[in-house]
Amino acid sequence: MTDIFNSIADGASSRLAALGITVKPEDTELLTFVIKSAVSELCSITGYNALPSELIDAAADIVCADFALTVMARDGTDGAEVSSRRDGSMSVSYTKGTSRAERLRAELKKMRERGLSVAGTKRRLVW
Repeated sequence: MTDIFNSIADGASSRLAALGITVKPEDTELLTFVIKSAVSELCSITGYNALPSELIDAAADIVCADFALTVMARDGTDGAEVSSRRDGSMSVSYTKGTSRAERLRAELKKMRERGLSVAGTKRRLVW
């Protein structure tokens, strides 16, 4: 189980690094929690007691998405909508364009859904 856990952590960390998000030393407990949560979710979807090795990449996708979304929400970088900004006598109004954070959130959602769909194909039928 430790090898699978480390493989998921390494895979998620490399995906997060590709997105420009680093796992800080103070976030290791959060990463551990997110990994345990993803493994539990995948095991309940597939019906296995332990996570099959074929689902390590799917778990890493889910962990990456969940960790990034949690950190973005915690740090206030989740792209909450701002309609205008006033600085002295100058006022700037924003249109309904998408921000970088909104686009990142959409990609993370797709990444998570992709991981869950892979898990669905590995579902074990129990009679």
